[in-house]
Amino acid sequence: MHVLNINQGHNEALMKACQPLREYAAYTAKVRENIKAGYPVREAAEQAVTGCIREGILEEFLRRNRSEAMKVSIYEYDAEKHLRMEWEEAREDGYRNGQADGYRQGQKDLQKKFISVMLKNGKTISQIAADLEEDEQIIQELIRQLPE
Repeated sequence: MHVLNINQGHNEALMKACQPLREYAAYTAKVRENIKAGYPVREAAEQAVTGCIREGILEEFLRRNRSEAMKVSIYEYDAEKHLRMEWEEAREDGYRNGQADGYRQGQKDLQKKFISVMLKNGKTISQIAADLEEDEQIIQELIRQLPE
């Protein structure tokens, strides 16, 4: 599967070869600019349609299909917003999980250091398990993971 970025400023050769695509990219850029400027999505789309008609961008299409173009723009932006929110949530979950994984790994590494010191001091697996309040099997597994 090959995906092309058709946003304004990308794939210039394709944009030069296809005027409707270039004009569509200009229209969507205007919608995004208006949203970034603080306009609600519906108003941002309305202003973009009006501006494009005035500037001759997709003029005939937008005159005939104004309401449909606006609906698609509103839906598209809401879908982008939803995906962006989902991505942000997933990123935050990943960060939290990464912190938790890092904490667990740190705890495990610390346990290994304690075990190593305790073994050098002559403690038995049972004594180490009792000191660390851990199951003997887990202590044995951690001992196997110690460097030689």
